[in-house]
Amino acid sequence: MEINREQLREDLITLRKDKGFTEERLTSRDKPFIRLITGGENLEFEETKTRFIAAVQSIPNSKYVASLMVAYALQSGYEEVQPLKERRQKYADARGKDIETIRKDEDTALNELVFTLMPEPEVTTKFVTGTSNIYRTGPEFFFGRENEIKEINDVFASGTARIWIHGMGGIGKTQLCRKLFCDFDGVYPLMGWITFDGDLKTSLVENINCEKKIAAGIDKAFDDTMKFISDKRDKLVLFIDNFSGEDYDVLEALPCRTIITSRNAPTDKEAFIIRQLDFLSSEECTELFKHIYRQYRQKVSETELNDLNYIVNQIAYCHALTVKILAHTCAQNTYSIPKLREELSNRRFYMKFDDVDDENTEKMIIRKYQELFNLGSRQD
Repeated sequence: MEINREQLREDLITLRKDKGFTEERLTSRDKPFIRLITGGENLEFEETKTRFIAAVQSIPNSKYVASLMVAYALQSGYEEVQPLKERRQKYADARGKDIETIRKDEDTALNELVFTLMPEPEVTTKFVTGTSNIYRTGPEFFFGRENEIKEINDVFASGTARIWIHGMGGIGKTQLCRKLFCDFDGVYPLMGWITFDGDLKTSLVENINCEKKIAAGIDKAFDDTMKFISDKRDKLVLFIDNFSGEDYDVLEALPCRTIITSRNAPTDKEAFIIRQLDFLSSEECTELFKHIYRQYRQKVSETELNDLNYIVNQIAYCHALTVKILAHTCAQNTYSIPKLREELSNRRFYMKFDDVDDENTEKMIIRKYQELFNLGSRQD
């Protein structure tokens, strides 16, 4: 017999009415799901009841929310034929709760019970691109971005969508996607990671592993690749990192869940859910620096905190990649944090973005990192 959660939930709702979970109701031939799920189809009622109570007890906070579940009624020594209304009222009075609150608690318990008795089957993620394993473990150092992660999870839970994440270089777009890629492993059946190489058609054809006729030319191979993506649309999540092309028609044709990163916002704003990635907070950048610093040396001391705060906010300007590089530079060159501040200040190393337009931001970052490389190459 095929059993699903919705059937089980409907049975539980029916059984909880009036007298609640009685022997007659639990063993009813037209409501067999509970006995099958609890492994009690061929057992006496007492054993079935014990299994059912054990399942209820495994629900978090079950002592507080399982009033109408048979566990509370039976453990409290109530007669099984006692009307549920009486049980509910006595439970509410004993805990100083109103009936409406009890009903909400009951609904929560019922939903949790369904998923306890019928847990989600494990998903084994397969990768459709050869580079996927590089990103499977997630970024080595990752802090913050909780709001962005939650929003993306919520959007994808609702169905297929194309999410466009843009922001300046080094702000953390790729790191966020690596974190999501790791989180999605075991959630979605198929995933792929594509690093854009100048032409999106070529990137898709060369990276996605599927049957395609390469010898027939790029257009035919691309059509085969898109057919594969279309066939897997509900199961597949694609990450396209560092997009900088004009292939918007190709992106818009992707029918699967897709996350695109780019330094620029898309020109077609209707086809994507667009989110600009901003700087990490000062607190998050400070924790990022401390975490990396501890990998090489001891913890940051209280006397170094003011200098660290200055480095993070006034020198690195809360630019995530710069904070990471500075932390590695400081630790690997055995600088104290005050010494690092002194060296950077002497070289007038400041990552100020206020007066730099988008076109020149990348040039400024490259120039500043060259200065930092020279600093890191020095022997103290």
